[in-house]
Amino acid sequence: FLINDGIYPSNEERGYVLRRLMRRAVRHAYQLGVERLVLPDLVGGVADVMGDAYPEMVNNRDVIAGIAEREEARFRQTLAAGSGMLDTELQSGAKKISGPLAFKLHDTFGFPIEVTREIGEERGVEVDMAGFDAAMAEQRQRARDARKAGGGDGPGGVEAYAAVLAEHGPTEFTGYSEHESHAVVLAVLEREGAAENEAGVVEVFLSRTPFYAEGGGQVGDTGVIVTSTGRAQVIDTNAPVGGLHRHVARIVEGEIHPGQDATATIDGPRRESIRRNHTGTHLLHWALREVLGKHVKQQGSLVAPEHLRFDFSHHGPLTAEEIDQVETLVNDRVLDDEPVRIYETSKAEAEKSGAIAFFGDKYGEHVRVVEAGGRSVELCGGTH
Repeated sequence: FLINDGIYPSNEERGYVLRRLMRRAVRHAYQLGVERLVLPDLVGGVADVMGDAYPEMVNNRDVIAGIAEREEARFRQTLAAGSGMLDTELQSGAKKISGPLAFKLHDTFGFPIEVTREIGEERGVEVDMAGFDAAMAEQRQRARDARKAGGGDGPGGVEAYAAVLAEHGPTEFTGYSEHESHAVVLAVLEREGAAENEAGVVEVFLSRTPFYAEGGGQVGDTGVIVTSTGRAQVIDTNAPVGGLHRHVARIVEGEIHPGQDATATIDGPRRESIRRNHTGTHLLHWALREVLGKHVKQQGSLVAPEHLRFDFSHHGPLTAEEIDQVETLVNDRVLDDEPVRIYETSKAEAEKSGAIAFFGDKYGEHVRVVEAGGRSVELCGGTH
């Protein structure tokens, strides 16, 4: 069921839960002395029993079974390798399975600590859990330190942004139809403690803006904000809290103050490049599903002016032939110069039309549909 929903075995988050479940089943089969692969047959049995209620599972049966087969085959190799390392340690006369070895098996080879403990019990020896826990704690501390090094939400902090939103309401986005908009400056926040290369950089909040805030994989717009007393170069636009556009800008002339009338203008050529790449992302999504199957689901993306990146779920790397097929399908659609149609409708009507949702976006009952030609139909808030 998890694989059918586009979740694949991995070492992180949902994929790790799936991997643990699969490996537990394989471990039990291994303990029973079953040498053949068991998960593919189990997939077939579940599809037979549940197919009437979940027809998509029947359609994806071969794909799911293939993923299960590869995962089981790899883990059986891991079981054999891990058991060999444990045998080596125990044959050396060790009375315990050391914590560092247990952690190495877990962290490097994907050998669950539960399996190590089970094998230890079978051999009549304990695992140095204190040593294992200490090694795990060190790893977690390193991860926390890395996250801290990555920075936070910015100098204003969530409370400051929430206060702007509470006082003035959400930012009106005009960028679907305008490259330049007249607005009122609502707030200007200093970037306290900013790095030396951020001298003169502030955060500007406007009543309305043509600047797209980074989201759905699409990068934020750049451009200029001009008032009667100053000019700011916008170097990024994002949404620190829902509904609020933050213009990260460098003051290049004079000063900008709250309450002033302003003219906000995006970098038009840059936006046009982003629009082309965003529509290209939709076409790529469609082509991948055509070539590889409807199980393909978006797992992330980057839509920038210079290039696009598309992350998707699939059970293996693409072959050269598959890559060629995908490229040909997308290029044919581009060369046909088909129109892009954008409209708003209810979520129920969009689903009836076959529209699919992009990863990470949240949708209400009223949605925006992007039709790239007659084939790609997506729910999307980006520019095209």
